[in-house]
Amino acid sequence: MAMDELEISKIFGAGCAALLAFVGFGQLGSAVVGVKQLDEPAYVIDIPEVAGGEVKVAEATPIGQVMAMADMDLGAKVFKKCSSCHKIDDGNAHGLGPDLYGIVGRDIAGADGFAYSDALMEKEGPWDFAALDGFLEAPKKWAKGTKMGFAGLSKPEDRGSIIAWMNEQSDAPLPLPPVEEAAAEAEEPEQTEVAAVEPEAEQPAEVETAEAEQPAEAETAEAEQPAEAETAEAEQPAETETAEAEQPAETETAEAEQPAEAETAKVEQPAETEMAMVEQPAAAETAKSEEPKAAVASAAAAGVGLAAFMVGADIAKGEKVFRKCKACHKVEADAGNGVGPNLHGIVGRDIAALDGFKYSKALSEKDGAWDFETLNAFLIKPKEWAKGTKMSFAGLRKEEDRAAVIAWLNEQSDAPLPLPE
Repeated sequence: MAMDELEISKIFGAGCAALLAFVGFGQLGSAVVGVKQLDEPAYVIDIPEVAGGEVKVAEATPIGQVMAMADMDLGAKVFKKCSSCHKIDDGNAHGLGPDLYGIVGRDIAGADGFAYSDALMEKEGPWDFAALDGFLEAPKKWAKGTKMGFAGLSKPEDRGSIIAWMNEQSDAPLPLPPVEEAAAEAEEPEQTEVAAVEPEAEQPAEVETAEAEQPAEAETAEAEQPAEAETAEAEQPAETETAEAEQPAETETAEAEQPAEAETAKVEQPAETEMAMVEQPAAAETAKSEEPKAAVASAAAAGVGLAAFMVGADIAKGEKVFRKCKACHKVEADAGNGVGPNLHGIVGRDIAALDGFKYSKALSEKDGAWDFETLNAFLIKPKEWAKGTKMSFAGLRKEEDRAAVIAWLNEQSDAPLPLPE
C-alpha cells in the first residue's frame, strides 16, 4: 500500500527536527560549559632546525663504516630471512625473487629471465655496496612500487654483514669500500674529549684484525716472565732448604764434639749424610724448574711461542679471511694507516707501537708484542681481550680462521717469523 503525501511529509519533518535538535544541543552545551583557548600549547614538540629554517635530518651512516661492521657468520644467518624467496647458488634458477649469486656489482634489474617491477626497472647503475645498503634498509622507500614485501634491516651491522656475505657468493668478489670518511668523523670526538665515546667504525678496525691487528702483540713477553718467575721461585726454596739443612748439621756437630771424638764422628756422619740428601733434591728441583724455562725461552727466541694451533695454517685461506679487515686496515708497507693501523709487519711488532696511529687506551696499556698467541687471543673476542678497544669487530670463532689470517699477516712482513711445525 503506497504512502500518501501526508505520511511522507511527517517522516521528512521528523528528520529535520532531529537534525535541528542535534545542532541546537551542541550549541547549548558550548554556551553552558564554554571552551577556553590556551595562550600557549600544552605540549611542545621540539624540532631541530638549521640555518634557513630547514629541518635537520639524521645523516645516513657512510657505507664504508657500515661495511666495517661486517661479520661473515652474522651475514649467513641474516640471509636466512631471504632464503624463502631468493637462491644464491651459482647456476640456480630464480625463485620468487631473482637469484642473488654475484648480485654485488651486477646491474640493477639485470638478472636474465626475471620479471622485475617497474620500480627497479627504472633504476640505473649497479648493485654496489651503497645501493644495496639503501635498498635493504627500507626497500619500499628506496624503490617505491617494488614487489618485495620485506620490511628491511634497520641495524647497519646486519646490512653490512649480509652484503659482505653476498659479495663472497660470486666468481669475482669486489673489494670492500674504504672508510676514510668514517675515520675522520670518528676522530673528532676524541679530540674534544680525552675519554670520549670511541667510534664504532674504529672499533672494528683494531682485527682490528683489527680486527686482525689488535689481536696480535704480547705473548712472548708473558711467556718469558712466568718462566723466569717460576725458576726464581724454584731456586729460592732450594737454597733456603739447603741453608736450613746446614744449620742443624753444624749445630749437631758442635754439640757432638763436646762429649767425645768417637761420638763426634758418629754425629758428623749423619750430619754430612743429611746435607747431601738435602742438596741432591734441591739440585734436582732447580734443574727441573730450569727445563720449562729453557723450552719457553727457546720457543720465544724462534718467534713461535707455544702456538701449536698454528701448525698447518692455510695461508691462502688467511688472505680470504682478511677481507673482513680490509675496510679498516691496510697491509702494504707504504700504504699508511686507515681507520685502523697498518698491519704490515704486525706479527712480532710491539702492541700499540705503530708511529702515527692513535691507539685506544685499552691497547696502549698492553705490554709485549703481537706474537702468534697474543694475536689469537685478541681475535677470539677483541672486546674481552682489550676492554675498551675501539674495534667493533666481534671476532673469529673458528680457530682455523684465526690461524690462517695470522699466518697470512705473518707473510706480509719484511722478516716473517717461522711458523711452528
